[in-house]
Amino acid sequence: MNPAKKEPPKPVQSPHRAWSLLRTLDMREIWWACLDLWESRRGLRLSLLFPCVAGVLAVTATLWVYPWWRQRTAVDMARQWLVAGRLEQASESIQEAIKIAPQRPETWQLAGDLARRLGNTNSALIYSRKAAELVPANSDRVLTWASDALLAGQPDETRQALASLPPTEFVGSARAQRIAGELARRRLDFGTARMHFENALSIEGAVAINEVPLGIVLLRSSIPDARQRGLDLLAKWVKDPEWGANASRNLLQDALAHDDRTSMLRWADSLRGHPRCTLGDLPDCLLALSKTDERRFAEVLWTMKASHETDTANIALLVSWLNQIGRSAEAVGWIKNLPTEKVRKPPAAVSAAESLRHVADWPGLMEWVSSGDWGRDLEPLRLGYELLAARRSERTAEATYAWETLSARAATDGGRTLFVAESLYAWGLRNEALMLLWMATEIPEIAVQSLGTLARHYQVEHDSDGQFRVFKRLRSLRTKDHSVANNYAFFAALTGNDLRLAEQIAADNHHQYPGNRAYLGTYALTLLVQNRAAEAIKLLQPALTGHEVGPEIALAYGLALAATGEKQKAGEVLATLDPATLSTHESSRIAQAIR
Repeated sequence: MNPAKKEPPKPVQSPHRAWSLLRTLDMREIWWACLDLWESRRGLRLSLLFPCVAGVLAVTATLWVYPWWRQRTAVDMARQWLVAGRLEQASESIQEAIKIAPQRPETWQLAGDLARRLGNTNSALIYSRKAAELVPANSDRVLTWASDALLAGQPDETRQALASLPPTEFVGSARAQRIAGELARRRLDFGTARMHFENALSIEGAVAINEVPLGIVLLRSSIPDARQRGLDLLAKWVKDPEWGANASRNLLQDALAHDDRTSMLRWADSLRGHPRCTLGDLPDCLLALSKTDERRFAEVLWTMKASHETDTANIALLVSWLNQIGRSAEAVGWIKNLPTEKVRKPPAAVSAAESLRHVADWPGLMEWVSSGDWGRDLEPLRLGYELLAARRSERTAEATYAWETLSARAATDGGRTLFVAESLYAWGLRNEALMLLWMATEIPEIAVQSLGTLARHYQVEHDSDGQFRVFKRLRSLRTKDHSVANNYAFFAALTGNDLRLAEQIAADNHHQYPGNRAYLGTYALTLLVQNRAAEAIKLLQPALTGHEVGPEIALAYGLALAATGEKQKAGEVLATLDPATLSTHESSRIAQAIR
């Protein structure tokens, strides 16, 4: 066989030669040739058209349809779980919806609905605010925001939300009027509250959600006809499944306040029989029965004792109710007949000790708190009761032991010691209470709270020296608080302490806030007490132009006038101050100035 003839190898084209060949081609001719081919080949067109359309649809679905479907599905699923009452699954779905659809207001609305069902008012406010911010033109979402702010105890934010509504929508919305009415009622502005509730009633008609709040406000009226209308409106709804308990509750409280014994019995029965009667309502119901029908009270109490005696927490609850309505003697008699193991440990032991305190059975209280284990958390309170019983029984040794033990624990027990101090204060052991409060000011986490309690005490006692001590300590903790600094400077000047430092602080405050008249008055007082009355008057003079003197500067101005010889004018200025608000130092200085 002859061997196969080999083909000569093809020459390898260099890049430069390939580019030269490409340049010889006419790109325009190639383009027109392609168009001719496209026009002449219908099958080719159809075969390419379908893939192109499918590609466009696929891209559209990927970029828009699928994300939209995913977001909508997440929101719908969360809504369905919420409607079904499956809160745990709803929470998971809402969290997923927030991740993939944070721009949809429905997501935040559902989160707010869930938070409301769980009783988390602060979270509900955050979510409803977000939903309203996404669609500020949606009045329903804005009103939900306002309602949640009201429930969360944020009146300023409630007003902010209502102010964001167009005036016509605010005036024409019964819901907005109810929110504004409740806001006014909470600040005890009953006239404004009544106006808004009347507006809601005229817009939406005689339904419970309008008439019950209006009736509650009308009960506060001093006009007999208005109050009677309130009674009639509330009585109309006492059997309503949703509003009946609230109507009966307010009617009962009104009857108790006016000592209307016939109405007490009627509304106590109405409230106790309503499905929405709460544990918190029972003390008022018991009080009404005890005032109106002793036999029925004894019957109801016997029934409640039988149902509560099996559990220490229920025993404590019933004893606390009896203490609230002034029937501690019945509580003491009941406790003595209960098994020791149920009443000698908290919380029953604490409620029983309070009953013994109410009836002033000091030997019995001493015996009660001297035995039994109250646990570490309640040990300071047990010592407080022991100290009280020993003091009232004049048992000096036991009182000394209880006090030394209690004060020794003060450095480590923190908030418990503060609670006991406030209890001792309420029981009349003020010296011990004040010593514990001052000990508590050395504990960082409760120091400010303790100082606040002390400040209120010294204010009531008109004690400037005590106020000076409090604000000196408070200033060391709140170095950037100008109000605290002003109070420190004021009481320092009044009591003659740290005068140069007080002047410096007052001057800094005044220069930083020249429009604050309280800071101005303190600055003038620091000058006055250093025998610089003329400087004080010069400082105060611009603030007097076109203004009444006012309580913020009246003390400093009046004393300065007296110091410069204008006794009559000084007396007129100082007479504008309310004597009930003055400390003993202020009263003494005023008396000396106008003598």
